[in-house]
Amino acid sequence: MDGARPSRGRSRRGRGRVFETVGSTAHLRGFTIAGGADGAFGIAGIAKLTAGASGDFATALSVLGDGRIVVAGSVRTLLRPPGRSRPPPATGALDGTFGTAGLTTQANAARALAIAPDGRIVVGSSSSTRFIVFRYTADGAPDTSYATTGRTSTAVSGTVGHELNALLVQPDGKIVAGGTARSSNVARFVLVRYNVDGTLDPGFGSAGKVITPVGTGAARIKALALLAGGQIVAAGQSEDGANGTRMTIVRYSSAGVVEATYQDALLSTAGSLVEAMKVDGSGRYLLTGSDGSDGVLLRVNANLTPDATFDTDGVWIGGASGYRDIAVQADGKLLLLSLGTVYRLQSTGATDTGFGTNGGADLGGLLGAASEDLRRLVVDAQGQILVAGGSDAGLGNDIDLVVARLDATNDVHPFAFAPQAGVARGTVIVSNAQAITGVPGPTSTTVTNGEFCVSSTAGCACDVRAFSAAAGTVSTGQSVCVRHTSSASYSTTVTSTLTVGTVGATFSSTTVGSAIIGISAPTPFGSQAVGTTSAGQAITISNTGTIPATNVQVLTTGDFGVSGTTCGTSLAAAASCTATVTFTPGQVGGRIGELVILSNDSQAGDVRATLTGTGIAVDTTPEAFTFTALVDVARGVTQTSNPVTIGDQCARRDIRRGRRVLRSAARPPSHPPRPRSRTARRSACATRRRRSVRRPSRPRSPWAAFRRASRRPRRTSPRSRPTRSRSISAGSR
Repeated sequence: MDGARPSRGRSRRGRGRVFETVGSTAHLRGFTIAGGADGAFGIAGIAKLTAGASGDFATALSVLGDGRIVVAGSVRTLLRPPGRSRPPPATGALDGTFGTAGLTTQANAARALAIAPDGRIVVGSSSSTRFIVFRYTADGAPDTSYATTGRTSTAVSGTVGHELNALLVQPDGKIVAGGTARSSNVARFVLVRYNVDGTLDPGFGSAGKVITPVGTGAARIKALALLAGGQIVAAGQSEDGANGTRMTIVRYSSAGVVEATYQDALLSTAGSLVEAMKVDGSGRYLLTGSDGSDGVLLRVNANLTPDATFDTDGVWIGGASGYRDIAVQADGKLLLLSLGTVYRLQSTGATDTGFGTNGGADLGGLLGAASEDLRRLVVDAQGQILVAGGSDAGLGNDIDLVVARLDATNDVHPFAFAPQAGVARGTVIVSNAQAITGVPGPTSTTVTNGEFCVSSTAGCACDVRAFSAAAGTVSTGQSVCVRHTSSASYSTTVTSTLTVGTVGATFSSTTVGSAIIGISAPTPFGSQAVGTTSAGQAITISNTGTIPATNVQVLTTGDFGVSGTTCGTSLAAAASCTATVTFTPGQVGGRIGELVILSNDSQAGDVRATLTGTGIAVDTTPEAFTFTALVDVARGVTQTSNPVTIGDQCARRDIRRGRRVLRSAARPPSHPPRPRSRTARRSACATRRRRSVRRPSRPRSPWAAFRRASRRPRRTSPRSRPTRSRSISAGSR
């Protein structure tokens, strides 16, 4: 490779593109960017997988959401090596839960691959007369909900020239296949859309098919992309008269109607070919392939105009004979795959000299291969680079399927600790061990809210460094463990963070759950005569926690009691019971008490609810009564009156009042009750009750009685003067 542009390196095609050859042994290999084999991947960096006879190629590559890798190729086989959502390098062994011993075979060579939102796997194939689409379940079995057999076969146009090259799956599960077929004996852009059940979508183009003439002659789709607005973008090449073939983009509406077309005119050399297309975070289209002699990368704005900010004119020309695939890293850097080399560019189009050697990683040297033919390139969720294709991999002269993984950053590979739940409170908790890989040498390591140790082998032997909260270092091949003390509270999480270089991982422990006791709000008991007991009130007691409450006790305080309960000595999680509470006031006035629930294994040792009621005095005044007078009885004989029942006149009046209320309630609404006078509304019983609770008067002293007796009696009528009488005797004057 030269300083300005990476050279095409030492790669060569080997046996070329063999789509129908059946092979024997497929190999998966993992490598770091420095060129050393990844020891955690297979045996000494190589995993041998039986697939068929010689001549295997991977033509499609994808990564599932959980990190597992799906590879499809010319051996008519799907391979899925296992991985984890945050893996150290995958082990390289076939996933035994997928297909049969990790393999799923079909009758046609795989040309395209897509993963549906629900994890189902879609594979595209073709014969000269048909588009063929297979759909598999996530475990590799044919999906019989798709066209009943998991396979559709569609004649698009004409009788020959069918070639399916690209697939995409929409968020609604519909499948779009793109490629070429002959119309009027000329190859055209062709799209076919299938419903989720495998039938053709009548709302797309004409009965699910779209045939688009582009340029002046033959054209074929090589890549597809789905935009956020639902539009479908197809990229490929089309003829442009004397200028030969041109890189071409056609944008379709979601219904399959052509919205815009772009045919590149920047490349002066005739014979431009597209191998792959991606859309970057700014909505720009990245087309890669060749211009007949060199590898090229074209960047086009979202409005289908050349991006003049990319390498000054929108076109980057490399030294390789052609690029097979492109990927965009999270930081915007661009990865290009040639026959045997991965190149990395800055987002501006400048060579990233910090990648490999002068911006390129020669996989021929990394694989130890004499011949390689790499086809596909992806970046996984952890930022690691995966490539797939064919190579002799230094294992003989036959070209076999190969998958390689490269570091994108020369930093530690992502790692993760498994969280622990249901741990005891206030105890020391130790994480599982995690192997550290990817770092070139001892790397600074720190921990927060805990301690870590380093072991020379797998496990937590801690023979390199004992547990400590101080900073330290760790190297590739060593294992790390983290520990901390769990919370003293129930259902509480403690988290520690270990950072190796720039990559961090958390370890958390959550203490055992508890019973959570709740009491429904009691209703005030109201007025109750002192010394009498109210009717019972049912109060609900619940456990909304995750474990049973044990040694349950239902208690009350004050003038309240429990007359019955359905609660036993334990209360299961998500269960409830009732306690019947009564009120027996001991004196007049407002009374307050509590319902108390005691239990073990509860967040709170006791749970309380306030109980209220009012005590009133008992009215003991009887109803007036009389005896029948006896007349004409014998003299000197003892007489006995008639018997009289002593009743509570207030109670009887309350009964009569209740009857009046009932009669009033039974009246029609058009006859409202007559208003009563203030005198009628007075209650003699209420007056008597007030008198019964009146404070007794203080005894008066004897001197007070003397003073009262010595007072003159109060006059009750006006004073009258006595009349003087004069007597007159006769004869006197």
